[in-house]
Amino acid sequence: MEVTTEPPKTQIDEASSHRKLSFSTPIAGDPSSEKLPFFRHRSRQIKRDTWLVSVFVLLQIVAFAVTMGVNDCSRNSNDHCAARLLGRFSFQPLSENPMLGPSASTFEHMGGLYWNALVEKHEIWRVLTSPWLHSGLFHL
Repeated sequence: MEVTTEPPKTQIDEASSHRKLSFSTPIAGDPSSEKLPFFRHRSRQIKRDTWLVSVFVLLQIVAFAVTMGVNDCSRNSNDHCAARLLGRFSFQPLSENPMLGPSASTFEHMGGLYWNALVEKHEIWRVLTSPWLHSGLFHL
């Protein structure tokens, strides 16, 4: 017959056995808030709000694809493009844009923020369009 002996209990072991340690934060109006783990209330909020982040990410990707379509490197750069197999959506040569993206003239055409266009031509709309533009795939 085997006899197992438990190690002697310390004061900390005895104190923790009397009360259950839980990391919880009270939520106003929630009677079960005492039973929620510490990060539970945040995860519920994340599930509720992630659709908005997903929409913004999708819009950024679409804006980049449209910018690359307008760029049309294969036609505008005498076929000196990076990733030529992408056709119209191929990137400018790495010497021109090492971020794997469109040309500077495409940024100007698509609403990039340029001092002359903003101040002299009063194209204020560029302030709203420039945050949606990305210099390349790495920037995106």
